Amino acid sequence: MKCSSCCIDKPSNEYPLEPLTDACHHPLLQICIRCCLKSVDSEGVCPYSQCDGEVEPDSESAAIYRLQLESVVYDYRDKEVSVSQPQVAVSQLVSIPLNLSVSFMSGDTAIISAQSLDSLNAFKLKLQQKMDDRPPVREIKILMGGTSLEGDHRTLAELGIASGCTGLRAIRVLYEVPSDLNKIRFSMSWGWPENNPKNYLDTACITFSKVGGLITHLHNIDFRSTWWQQAYEYHCYQRFIEHCGNATRDDREMRSTSTFNVWVQNLDNLEVRGQPVTHLLFLMSAWRRPNMQGYRMPTLQFFDSARPTQSLYEGTLEFSRFSHYRGLIVCLLKKDRGAWQIVQVARPFTSGDATNYYPIVSDCRRVVEQFG
Repeated sequence: MKCSSCCIDKPSNEYPLEPLTDACHHPLLQICIRCCLKSVDSEGVCPYSQCDGEVEPDSESAAIYRLQLESVVYDYRDKEVSVSQPQVAVSQLVSIPLNLSVSFMSGDTAIISAQSLDSLNAFKLKLQQKMDDRPPVREIKILMGGTSLEGDHRTLAELGIASGCTGLRAIRVLYEVPSDLNKIRFSMSWGWPENNPKNYLDTACITFSKVGGLITHLHNIDFRSTWWQQAYEYHCYQRFIEHCGNATRDDREMRSTSTFNVWVQNLDNLEVRGQPVTHLLFLMSAWRRPNMQGYRMPTLQFFDSARPTQSLYEGTLEFSRFSHYRGLIVCLLKKDRGAWQIVQVARPFTSGDATNYYPIVSDCRRVVEQFG
């Protein structure tokens, strides 16, 4: 059947199975999926002239269309731009079913059913459905053997991914720090359990050096780093990493906030005991309570310190899943392909607090080893 937009004959499996919006009441077999997505990406609307449905490019319905499109082997883009290119016959391409195990930073693992001819982007869409917070696909990165896979339109086969492939890991990049942004303020806040401000959370930044396969724990930077008695121990972090001291209290909202300042671009020049600082892990842990149960709407934010009212990122931490744990590794700051990235971790730990970091350091080391 011929698409009324691009005027190319296409089989029925290249037309939508579901409408883009609830406002779409027109036939589905007139405009192909590719043309529908062109309209969504360029104008944010359904392509049918008689329909006024608005669609965000990263909406769930658009994601379903993209997933359906990625399952189509034949590429019509040469016809749409009137360029004659030789095509590989569909019959010459054999897609092999794959069952792939993927590990997440939270410690969870998922089995994803895919095809060897699925693109990396289509695989990310399937992963997205397994992630609790359903992050935008553009924030999902796939690691294999510790290396980030690039080329969203390359197939899994081209990337060397096959059944039985081990070491596949998925991360969510919350923010990639531009090279002209240096000082970032990390803010972690929470509502008081039982409206009691003394039921607070401790926050810390744990630093590591990873050179080759060698991972070295360096420091635990918490509220004690602001004490004058500790000035010598933490002097090496001045204008690199700074804990801002005791948490501030908002009595009206019954919330507390703990902050760090990080001079991100300066980190390239930070060495501690002769070793480069390559990984910073930020965490929260319960104090005066056995676990995190009862803390309301814990939130992670970070800001450009030069624009303290404009959030670069804000997200609520899903403490409901982790309420019976002692604490949570919140995020990781690391460098990848020349750029510093803030990566969501959301991995709970069962033991350790500000009086005993040893078990927490072990958990953080595993994150660096597996995802660093």
